[in-house]
Amino acid sequence: MKKLILICLLLVSVVGLSQLAYSMDKNLEEYEVDENTVALWHFNENSGTVVYDETDNGYDGDINGPIWVEGRFGSALDFDGVDDYIFVANSPTIQTSTEVSLEAWVKADSVDGEENTIIKKNGPFHLSILDGKVYGGVYAGPPDWTFLSGNTDLDIGEWYHLAMTYDGEHIRVFVNGVEDGSIEKTGTMPIVSQDVYIGSTHDPGNMRWYFDGTIDEVRISNIARDFEPQEQDTDNDGIIDEEDNCVYTPNVGQWDLDEDGVGDWCDNCPLMVNPNQLDSDGNDKGDECEYCGFSWESMCLTGSSN
Repeated sequence: MKKLILICLLLVSVVGLSQLAYSMDKNLEEYEVDENTVALWHFNENSGTVVYDETDNGYDGDINGPIWVEGRFGSALDFDGVDDYIFVANSPTIQTSTEVSLEAWVKADSVDGEENTIIKKNGPFHLSILDGKVYGGVYAGPPDWTFLSGNTDLDIGEWYHLAMTYDGEHIRVFVNGVEDGSIEKTGTMPIVSQDVYIGSTHDPGNMRWYFDGTIDEVRISNIARDFEPQEQDTDNDGIIDEEDNCVYTPNVGQWDLDEDGVGDWCDNCPLMVNPNQLDSDGNDKGDECEYCGFSWESMCLTGSSN
């Protein structure tokens, strides 16, 4: 039994090293430029003060405050919710008058209170988070601005693909590729001489509604896009939640020594079968470990020390 325990300890150590060394291979893909892409920022520069537009249109953005961090894909920018934003100088061709899609991957640090602006050009379009839900709108009249709020409550610290589309008949908002709300709307969006802001809104002479959290992969399109449902990967380890045996803890190796369906990195008793993860006293040690005659620290495997 002592030899078996030592072997298990070695295996757990190997698992830990493997987890640290394993590179995260994201199972989702970045956007690609197509004929309907007006502007696309991957945010993969990971340094410097400029985010570069992947199209040939040259809508590069000046970074004012946000810092480089790990993103949904490659690098991203983290906004403090106080005064951070990206500025993209005005051009009439950065918008369209009849249809539009705005989309981005975001991970918010707060979702309550004031509006968290993702991207806005004052006049034609707007995408943000408001009261914990995706929120978007267009200026097309009459009656000018029309906004729509989604229905899904967004969680802090979780990546979401958020989008807003307008097709000349409806405004729609999306969460992870699934339609989350729609409203009838008609009219043409005006061509205006306003700049584009990422992470903040801008009314003339008034910066406000800053985004608090991380933004990655922003795209503007000149059509109302159809989106594919995005598979969720809460812990960002490259394994979608439906297939992950530790949804909230990165565990790319998917190790499960006791084969109970709960990965070792989130299993409160990793060497004993306990799929229900019962922990009566709330000390993060599963009942199966704690009441078998030994404690988890002694790596108990049975009710005997032999």
